[in-house]
Amino acid sequence: VEIRSEVGKGTEFRVKLPLTLAIIRALQVQLLDTTYCVPLGSVVETDRIATSEIKTVRQREVIVKRGEVIPLLRLVDAFGLSRPEGYVEPDEVFVVIVAVMGKQLGLVVDNLIGEGDVVIKPLGKFIGDIPGISGATILGDGDVAIIMDMNSQVNAVQAEMNRLELVRS
Repeated sequence: VEIRSEVGKGTEFRVKLPLTLAIIRALQVQLLDTTYCVPLGSVVETDRIATSEIKTVRQREVIVKRGEVIPLLRLVDAFGLSRPEGYVEPDEVFVVIVAVMGKQLGLVVDNLIGEGDVVIKPLGKFIGDIPGISGATILGDGDVAIIMDMNSQVNAVQAEMNRLELVRS
């Protein structure tokens, strides 16, 4: 950012952006006290599901939407996070249904925040590749949000389901 100011003439602001800058539309969701961004191109729908509607098939939680069985991924488990002691699951949970190459997955999150444009910032060499995360962004309030990699999330769940099917056979 460059700022030039001349008395009596005004102020000029210049913002220089790198050519590799990527901006995407994303659905912002909350998990514990952290904001995560789900690329909007992957989002099929959002819903509030009664926990009584969550079933277990082949050791995987699923929901049934319009006759289709959709596996669930609790992001708390996927990222190895833990709930505070004494946490009681609510009667309803927010589910973000995403699709990648025709395969659907329901992400269980704590809250839906909204959608907007986010600038993808790579995590860098010091952090390395983290499965399920494609980068981070800085939100308008200065907080950092994690940008999820939906391809790897959906593929990981699909691979796990395939392994369970092979073990069962």
